[in-house]
Amino acid sequence: MTGTAEAGASVTVTSGALVLGTVTADATGTFTFTPSVPLPNGTSNLVATARDAAGNLSPASDPVSVAIDTRVPGAPTVNYLPPTNDPTPIISGNAAAGDTVVISLDGVEIGRTVAGAGGAFAIEVTPIPEGSRTLSIVATSPTGTPSPAATLAVLVDLTPRPLRISPPSPDRRTTPRP
Repeated sequence: MTGTAEAGASVTVTSGALVLGTVTADATGTFTFTPSVPLPNGTSNLVATARDAAGNLSPASDPVSVAIDTRVPGAPTVNYLPPTNDPTPIISGNAAAGDTVVISLDGVEIGRTVAGAGGAFAIEVTPIPEGSRTLSIVATSPTGTPSPAATLAVLVDLTPRPLRISPPSPDRRTTPRP
């Protein structure tokens, strides 16, 4: 957090009743503050006051809202995808609500979305080459913490196989029975 105060003033930053620390404004009145106490997960409203060399205390600053999210998201769950002849299937599953879900093939992103309020996601991916492939699915929290990767085996089969019909064998009757 940065700000300005009277040059040389002692700036104290609080979150509610918790004093997070104190810094001194430089000769131009600029200060930079990094809390010495870890902030809890969730939203914290930080407020600063400054005390000048004469002991005068400034009014409190407007609150600055800071969202803290130190959780490591769990790997997303991914729904089974049967073999398909669609090279751009929709991959669906669940992650934490608000997490960004990225699907990759061989390290290249092929789809991205944000999990909805209930955590559900559905992504139509860019074309997957024919054959058996393994996709990697990672959910990243709004603060940028990635989950472990989930994997999904996908079989894209675009080639129809020839149909072969064999004539009946000679020892079989070829005429209908009465």
